[in-house]
Amino acid sequence: MFVRRCAAVVVAFVAATAVAGTAQAAPDWNSSPVKAKWEALGGASFAGEKVGDEVVLENGIRWARFSRYDIVITWRESAGAHWMSGAISRLWLGTSPATSAATMDQVPVNRGAQAGAAIAYDTGYSVYYSDAYGAHAVGGPTRDKYWANGSVTGRFGWPTSGRLDIGDGTGTEQRFSEAVSFFDQAGEMPPFWISGALRDKYRSLGGPEPTSRVDWLTSDQVEQPGGGWSVQIHGNEGIYWSPATGAALVHSGPNEVYLAKGGPAGPFGYPKGDTRRRSGEPGEQSNVTEFVQNYGLYQADHVRGTYWMGGGLRDTYEAIETSSGQRLGDPRTNPAPGAGHGRPVRPVRRGPGRRAAVGSAHRWSRPARTGARRTARGR
Repeated sequence: MFVRRCAAVVVAFVAATAVAGTAQAAPDWNSSPVKAKWEALGGASFAGEKVGDEVVLENGIRWARFSRYDIVITWRESAGAHWMSGAISRLWLGTSPATSAATMDQVPVNRGAQAGAAIAYDTGYSVYYSDAYGAHAVGGPTRDKYWANGSVTGRFGWPTSGRLDIGDGTGTEQRFSEAVSFFDQAGEMPPFWISGALRDKYRSLGGPEPTSRVDWLTSDQVEQPGGGWSVQIHGNEGIYWSPATGAALVHSGPNEVYLAKGGPAGPFGYPKGDTRRRSGEPGEQSNVTEFVQNYGLYQADHVRGTYWMGGGLRDTYEAIETSSGQRLGDPRTNPAPGAGHGRPVRPVRRGPGRRAAVGSAHRWSRPARTGARRTARGR
């Protein structure tokens, strides 16, 4: 399976804040800041009675659990005393010993008609709960981007998972309700987000798994002209999506040229499909990426570089190869600057028996030897 879930209820903030805390002898409950908070909230009418003893840890956290709604109150001198309940407190109780103290009381949050709750901790994490998706922690740079994009009510929606172990243990994915995922390569770049059809395409290619056709993301998803989007991938590859073309993967060589030409905002427009294999000589790797504005980017193992061709020149080139079945060879130059599409592009030599080039509507091949030429050479 593409994603292996982390151990049950073990979320990112558990590992990131794992600081040993040894319980100390129970203090005087009557002088506890946790009791003072409980009383300020309304005591038993709000939280019920205390369950067991208050816990005091060497890391400075004091906490107690109460009988109503699994309410927990935590206190640390730098954070103050705050309460949490339900699925949020149960997730917090899953970290033993406790390593984070709440920095705010649990508050209600909503996304439209979807009700939920949220809380923040002093270790750089927040937990968001909704009836539909449960309680999940969001922390670090992911939380920074989540907040910058509107949190629960913004672009990403509710978290629907904790951090999921992927890439054979080399990183994580965290998912959100609005078809968004954050991919985070361990020890490398900050996490990057991708959504919708781009995410579907990335997953269909295998994502960052070891057997995948693609690698980890190197950028957030970026808005492009005409309502489109793009994202960049390690190895200088890119995925591009528009409502008219769908999502397409552009390989590294063509992608570098494409971006240098302005990407979707440039003269090529959006790619019509993935970079694909062209028919070629046995053992030869030859690829083309086609674009909506009738441009093509051509790349071959035996040709240094990636070259473009467009307009009538490309039409003629492709028509010759398609209709006649004659391989002209892969381009090894771009059209001459300022010359328009009617100037020839030099093809690759195909041995001494044939050399071909194309202009606006012309092709030529090396002529067969005539008898006169043979006679002259014989003399």
